[in-house]
Amino acid sequence: MTTTSVAISSLGTSQIAALTTADAQDLTAAQVSLLSAAQIGVLTDANVAAIDADDMSGLKISALSASQTAKISASQMTALSASQVSSFLTSSISSLPTAAVNAMTTAQFAAITTNLMVALSDSAVDAFSETQLGKISASQLGSLSATRVGNFDTGQVSAINVSAVTGFTTAQLKGLSAAQIAALPTNMITGLTTTQLQGVDVADLATVDISVIAGFGASQIAGLSTAQVYGLLTAQVAAIETRDLSGLTTAQMVALQATQLANMGTDQVRALSTAQVAAIQAADYTSLGTTNSAALLAAQVASLSTAQVAALATNQLNVLATSGLTTAQVASLKASNIIGLSTAQTGAFNTAQARSITTAALVAMGSDQIQAFPTNDLVSLSTSQVVALTTIQYANLNTNQIAALTTSQVAVMETRDVQALGTSGIATLLAAQIGSLNTAQIVGLSSGTLNAIETNDISSLKTSQIANIETADLAGLSTLQVAAMGTAQVASLTTKQLQALNSDQLNFITTAATASLTTVQIVALTPISSRRSLLRSLRQCVPTKLSQWKHAMWPSSAPS
Repeated sequence: MTTTSVAISSLGTSQIAALTTADAQDLTAAQVSLLSAAQIGVLTDANVAAIDADDMSGLKISALSASQTAKISASQMTALSASQVSSFLTSSISSLPTAAVNAMTTAQFAAITTNLMVALSDSAVDAFSETQLGKISASQLGSLSATRVGNFDTGQVSAINVSAVTGFTTAQLKGLSAAQIAALPTNMITGLTTTQLQGVDVADLATVDISVIAGFGASQIAGLSTAQVYGLLTAQVAAIETRDLSGLTTAQMVALQATQLANMGTDQVRALSTAQVAAIQAADYTSLGTTNSAALLAAQVASLSTAQVAALATNQLNVLATSGLTTAQVASLKASNIIGLSTAQTGAFNTAQARSITTAALVAMGSDQIQAFPTNDLVSLSTSQVVALTTIQYANLNTNQIAALTTSQVAVMETRDVQALGTSGIATLLAAQIGSLNTAQIVGLSSGTLNAIETNDISSLKTSQIANIETADLAGLSTLQVAAMGTAQVASLTTKQLQALNSDQLNFITTAATASLTTVQIVALTPISSRRSLLRSLRQCVPTKLSQWKHAMWPSSAPS
């Protein structure tokens, strides 16, 4: 058919409907562009299919019916402009052949409105090429149903435009299979909002590569549900960047499994806040192991509950930064716990911590653990703790510790514990400590331990203490110790104690001390030689006192 453009526009609809496919094929681009909507509407489906692709550029697409649209070929489709594509009616585009859809250029694909995207047939959407999906917009992606997105193969999923990530709906993400989730580009998953992430199925999230998890920010980590956190693989948890761990909420920390905690790195453990550490379930703490327990900072240790501390295994406590333990935590340590602490750990206790140790736990401690106590810690021990310490523990105190004991502590020590100090320990006691010994402690001293008291400290013994020294022990005093006794001390000696002293000891009683003796004490001295030993000191005494003693010692005939 040969006719002018003007002639085409003047043809009636009945004449247009009578055109043969050959006539339609002969139409020029100019003639096609002049066809009115009414004329296009009466074209047979075959005539639409017959129009050359080169002549399609002017066709009024909005006038096509569904059946006419169904005849558009791939070559005809690619000849359309972007504006023509956007002018498809929703009622007709649903019939667009998959081949035509698949043939769309990226510019044409981008022109599909969200309404048209919804109207496309399922088969047409399934036919989207990876190239087309690489240009899909967020709004286009968001307009697709979860079922349609779920029908994409992994190649199509991996091709989705990364910048369209915000278009994903939670329903779409939840509908994706594990393989599809795994196929999503890393930078797409890391670009998901917290709301979108919660749409990812728990099992599917567990299939995500660790590099993707490592790319999650703190806000995304915080946005995961407790079920998703619980379902993460140990390797995924281990892949979370330390700076992003701050996103874990206390509820998520509670949700973490023991195996997940066990596989966290030391840097991750150190990066946890005190609130996060405190939120870990007590039963899961054993899973931290020794390496991660040792990684806990003092502030983190201080945040542990007593139940968490009690749940720690001995080998975990053995590496813990005990300097961070609160007094309540220390008080919660059982005997079975505390014996596992190293000397470095007990040596790091401060005074408040040391005072918080229960007597049961204190008794269980090894001598080396007690010996590691700084002197300040030992001095801080309460009366009940001092009494609770065992003889073995006392026997192993070092000289600095013994010298640091307060007089009130020394005074409440059990007699056997004072004896356990041994000669070196007694020799270490200071004058004030010697003076604080009670009657039972004095009585309990052996001649050897009594002999160990420093000569300079003898003078610190109270008269009541002197009077309670057993006679056999008093006989063990050195002559220098006797010489160090003051007048009041000598005067407090009982007659039996004086009788126990030998001549050498009596000879070393000072003149001033001798002068303090009463006549009863002098008369009690036997044998005569003992009295004569004292006479050497009496020569310095006042004549009247000397005369009285001579008369008392030798009533019949006093020696000159």
